[in-house]
Amino acid sequence: MNMIRLILKDPGTFFALGNTCLFALVSPLAFVVMVMTLMLIVLSRWLVTCTQKNWKGILGVLQQAGNDPCWGLEMMGYACLMVALFAMINEAFVGFVCSVCFGFANLLMAHRLNKGILDVLPSFGKILKEIKCTHSLTPLLLALLKEPIVLIALGMLHAGLAAGGTSLWAFPLICLAPYFAMVRRDMNRAIPQICLSMCALWYALVGVANAKFCVTTANICFAVAYLEIALQEHRIYLKSKDATPL
Repeated sequence: MNMIRLILKDPGTFFALGNTCLFALVSPLAFVVMVMTLMLIVLSRWLVTCTQKNWKGILGVLQQAGNDPCWGLEMMGYACLMVALFAMINEAFVGFVCSVCFGFANLLMAHRLNKGILDVLPSFGKILKEIKCTHSLTPLLLALLKEPIVLIALGMLHAGLAAGGTSLWAFPLICLAPYFAMVRRDMNRAIPQICLSMCALWYALVGVANAKFCVTTANICFAVAYLEIALQEHRIYLKSKDATPL
């Protein structure tokens, strides 16, 4: 039961399941990468539950990694970057953009959640002041690249375009999530994650309408993953409020 709890609490597990379904009929190499990632996540969680035995070598490394609550999310980041390499070789532009955005976003998100970081970027007002002083858009570009929600939104926009025009009905929500993350820094960061979850649910409905059941299953998994991240972000937000001096 402890292994199942560890597996289900990790958003990376649901991202791995979703991507496995998504690539099942699209890219054989990407499908293999996702299956192997999912197996590594499950194996590492199982090794953690084997408290009677201290494993050596690679199994020992996996056992230690399995204690990390965001291990699966980090693994999915590297898996997506590997898929991006395959997409670049195959000259699949949409697949490359989606994989790169999701890959870096997963790595940034795993780092944030592990460290319990509320916000690592300056306020949007400070970024605008720096742009006015330097007459350069570089500060904004760097901030955008360091914000995982912006990267996820960009990836989801391209994924929606690949799925079909109906997916663009979720465009306002896709834009709303990075707006909250970049401009409303004092807001609970669970809110943009909920926006992303709702977008994934809409993609799932589009998949049902088009009889694409693999796409539907994948996006349901993604919606659950974003909700799990939202819960973790909410806990970080509450801790920051409790730590704020009166």
